[in-house]
Amino acid sequence: VDTYDITAAGGVDENYAFTYVTGTLSVTAAPVICIADDKSKAYGQANPALTITYTGLKNGEAAPATPPDIACAADATSGVGTYAITLANGSDGNYTLALVNGTLTVTEKLLTVTADDQTRLYGDVNPALTISYAGFENGDDATDLTTQPTATCAATAADDVDTYDITAAGGVDENYAFTYVTGTLSVTPASLTCIADDKSKVYGEDNPALTISYAGLKNGETAPATPPD
Repeated sequence: VDTYDITAAGGVDENYAFTYVTGTLSVTAAPVICIADDKSKAYGQANPALTITYTGLKNGEAAPATPPDIACAADATSGVGTYAITLANGSDGNYTLALVNGTLTVTEKLLTVTADDQTRLYGDVNPALTISYAGFENGDDATDLTTQPTATCAATAADDVDTYDITAAGGVDENYAFTYVTGTLSVTPASLTCIADDKSKVYGEDNPALTISYAGLKNGETAPATPPD
C-alpha cells in the first residue's frame, strides 16, 4: 500500500508540443477477514491447537505480517459448555483486518461404569453390589457426580445355583456421558451336612427305620432334591 507515479510520454504531432503531468496511483489496503476456527474437545482434555482462517489474502500470502493473537479462557478443568475463542491485535500495512471470534465447545467425557462381579452361596442374601469407574478427569470421583449410578440384581436367596446379571444404571452428570458394563452374580452351592442318625434295636429284631438329619438346608427346605441313600 502506497502511492505510485503514473507517467505519460511518447506523444508526437507536427502541430503540438507536448508537456506531461504525472498522475498518482493510490494502492489502498485490501480487506482481510480473520476467523478464529471453531474447535471442540471432551471435558478434562487440554485445549486443541487454536487456528485462524483468512479470507482475502493476495499474492499467495498465507497470513498477515503480524497475525492476530488467538486465545481461549477454557482449560482442562472447564465444564461442558461453549467458550469464546477470541482474536485481538494483528496488523499488516497492505490489509485492513476484520477479526471474527470462534467457539470452543466442551463436550461430555465418556465414563465407563462397571457393575463388579460378585459371588454368594445358595440361600444367602445378595452381597453389597459395588461399581467401578474408568474415565474420571481432574481428580473427580463418584462423589462428584450429580447422581451416582446404582447396581441391581434380580436374584434372591431362593434362586438356584446359576449366574445372574448385575446391571448398573442411573448416572447423571453434566460433564460425563455414561456407558455401562454388566457384571455377574455367581450363586454357588451351599454346604450341606447329611448325618445318618444313630439307631438301636434288640437282638433278633428287624432294623428300625433308618433316617438322615441335615445341617445347612436353606429356604425352609427339609431335604435335598435327591436325598442320599
